[in-house]
Amino acid sequence: MASVAGDKFQAGEAYRCLGGKPSLLQEGSIEKFETQYVDSPAIEISGVVVDRGFEISSRAKTKDVQWNVEKPNFLEFDNKVKLVVVKRSVEVPSDKGFGFDELLRVEDGSTTRAVQIKRRYRRSFDDQGNRVVEGLEILKTFRVLDGIAGTEFPTSTVKSQIRLVRPAA
Repeated sequence: MASVAGDKFQAGEAYRCLGGKPSLLQEGSIEKFETQYVDSPAIEISGVVVDRGFEISSRAKTKDVQWNVEKPNFLEFDNKVKLVVVKRSVEVPSDKGFGFDELLRVEDGSTTRAVQIKRRYRRSFDDQGNRVVEGLEILKTFRVLDGIAGTEFPTSTVKSQIRLVRPAA
């Protein structure tokens, strides 16, 4: 479920460049896709990271995704959309939850965008007592002029609820 504030076109384009369908950016819409986690390649951070290639492939319904866990800051799909992480902070899991904050340079043909993604998760249980992970994603777009992102004021903000569940066996 998402809510959009600001420039809806910019929000939709950023969402599309992250593999989502802009038509899902309507109040009450639900996006479903698969994700998986892989061992972190970083020596200083033990644990797992999102398999970005698998997630984009699932969201965008494409097999044309180039991503390598050894170089996690670069991803390209459909031979035209390039995502580059330029800044990242990670909140390691604790009793209060976990999450991350990333600033991306998104190149789509001749257009370059700056997109910030914040995801914050917490563990809980569903109605049947099964373990689930719920969260909030905040996606902000920023104007890029002469190759410099103005990150003081977003042009759009998308807030989405996230719920991670294990697939049925």
